[in-house]
Amino acid sequence: MASASSSVVNQPRSPPVSFVVSDHELADDGMSVVSSCVLRQCFGFYEVSRERLLVCDQYPVGLLLPVVAPNLRSIVDNFATFTREQYAEIARAHFIYVSPSDRKDHVRDLLRVHVCNAACISNAIVFKVLKRRRLDSANHILPEPFSSSYLS
Repeated sequence: MASASSSVVNQPRSPPVSFVVSDHELADDGMSVVSSCVLRQCFGFYEVSRERLLVCDQYPVGLLLPVVAPNLRSIVDNFATFTREQYAEIARAHFIYVSPSDRKDHVRDLLRVHVCNAACISNAIVFKVLKRRRLDSANHILPEPFSSSYLS
């Protein structure tokens, strides 16, 4: 029994990948950088974690992809499809109080203005590979430099 738990501890762990905002599929490898476009199409929210994943669990070997972003706003603005509960889980991981009566938009606004400190800087948002790629990932809120007139 002790050898099984020690073998898990000794297995290599992978660092999270960096998040890049892009409406185009980049030549990302899913191991060091991943674009918002690829995340929206191929991955869904799984959890928030402070722990590094084992190499065998992390994409492309496994089904999970931990992602770190320069700030929470970049995640919130690119994933409007997250549920209120998913936003609340991210908020709790960042020590932001969310009242049970708070609406989804209010929780999103709380996350947008949050400035990470030493207590929450190590959080990674973990995504899980979808069984089927999303075909329509265009109905999301675009980041500020983009607008519908720009893309037309």
